[in-house]
Amino acid sequence: MNKCLQLILVLFLCFSCSEEEPGNETENLTISAEARNYLNEVLEVMEENALYRNTINWTDFRNEVFEVAGAAQTIDQVYSSGSMLRALELLGDNHSFIERGNGAFISASTADCPFPNDPIGLDRIPDNIGYIFVRGFTGSSESTEAMEFAENLHNIIREKDSPDLIGWIVDLRPNTGGNMFPMLAGIGPILGEGIAGYFVGPEGEERSWSYEAGISFTGNIPVLSLEEPYTLFNENPKVAVLYSVATASSGEAIAISFINRPDTSSFGTPTCGLSTGNGTFQLSDNSRLALTQVFLADRLKNAFGEKIQPDFPATDEEIIDLAVAFLQNN
Repeated sequence: MNKCLQLILVLFLCFSCSEEEPGNETENLTISAEARNYLNEVLEVMEENALYRNTINWTDFRNEVFEVAGAAQTIDQVYSSGSMLRALELLGDNHSFIERGNGAFISASTADCPFPNDPIGLDRIPDNIGYIFVRGFTGSSESTEAMEFAENLHNIIREKDSPDLIGWIVDLRPNTGGNMFPMLAGIGPILGEGIAGYFVGPEGEERSWSYEAGISFTGNIPVLSLEEPYTLFNENPKVAVLYSVATASSGEAIAISFINRPDTSSFGTPTCGLSTGNGTFQLSDNSRLALTQVFLADRLKNAFGEKIQPDFPATDEEIIDLAVAFLQNN
C-alpha cells in the first residue's frame, strides 16, 4: 500500500472516531454539578422534615435517588429521569408531592379518591334542619379568595339558621382538600369554639388547631380572621357529618375536627386516607415541595394517617335519611 493511501485511511479513521464521540458523550458523563446540587437541596429538605424521617435509611435513600438520576445534566433531566418520583415513593407517606413552576405535578400517591356524585335526597331534609356542604379550597390563607371562601360559608349559615333548627348536616363529601384554615374559619359557627384537633409529629410533638370568634388558629397563632363572624341562634347544635371516598387531606382534617364533638355522628363511606398534614417548601427552580410532616389527630389526640371510618356506613341513597333520623332522635 502506498504512503498516500495509508495517510487517507488514517485520516478517514480519525474523522470517523471524532464523529462517533458526541454520540457516546452523554453515556460517559457523570451527573452535573447543577443536577447534583438540586438533588441535594431536595433531599436535605426531606431528611430534615419528612414524617418518617426517623425510620428511613437516608444513605440508601440518597444512593437510590442518585442512581435513578444517572447522568442528569439539568434540573429538567433530574425530573425526566424519574429520580424525584422515586424520592416521593421512598418517603412512604403516600401524600407528598411536587408542583413544578410550569404546573407539572409529580406524585407517588396510590390513593384513589374519585370525585363524588352530585348529592341526592337533599329535598328530603326538613325545614328544621340546616344543611351546608364544604368544598375544598386551594390557596393562601392571606389571599382575598380565602377570606371570601370563609365569609361565604358564614353567609350560608346565616341564611339557613333559625331558632327552630334542631341540628345541622355538614356535607364533606365533595371536599378534596387544600388549605384547611379557610374551611375551619368558615364552618366554625357550627363546629363551635375551642381546640378541634392536633398536628402530631414523628417524635410526638403536637400543635393544636382551633376556632374562636371567626378566627382559625394553629396553636396560638391566628391564621384567618373574619371581621363579622356569625354566631348561631342555638350554639353547640347537634351535627351529622357526611363523608365519602373523595373527602381527602384537609377535608379529612375538617372531618376530624368534628370527631369526639358532643352530639355529633358521621355517616357515609371511609374517607380517602390522606389524613396527614403537608408543609410547603419553595425550591430553587420555583418548584413547590408539599412534604408530609405530621399526622392529623382529633381533639382527644387520637392520631389517624389512614382512612377515617364513619360512625354509620351509608350509601348515597340512604345517607340523608340516616342523618335526618339521627338529628330528629332526641
